[in-house]
Amino acid sequence: MCIRDRWNALDQLRHMLVWEEITVQALKNWQQSTAVNVGEHFDAWNEAQVQALSNLDMQAIMQRLNTVYDYLAEQLATNSDAELAIERMAPWGHMATRLNAIAVFYHDAEHLQELRNILEAH
Repeated sequence: MCIRDRWNALDQLRHMLVWEEITVQALKNWQQSTAVNVGEHFDAWNEAQVQALSNLDMQAIMQRLNTVYDYLAEQLATNSDAELAIERMAPWGHMATRLNAIAVFYHDAEHLQELRNILEAH
């Protein structure tokens, strides 16, 4: 069973927030971007990150996600095509262009489906 299958809706949002904020930090220092060292136990690392944010309620999570999305939108609007094409190691451990990293929010669609599944189960 995937660790995400055991999370409630807030935990799913916390997980999204963790990776969105990691991506923003990488984008702010893209020339030196490196993969996040999650060790051999990716699920355990993700679980620890979500637990570290367990004190955040829905309002706090959404405020922080909105800050992230505002930053990503600004980056899309202000970076040149050449800047968007710069390729580096992304936080998730694969080479990616700056544009691919900015577009991390597309991955949220997968998590939104997981949220729908949780809500339908309750």
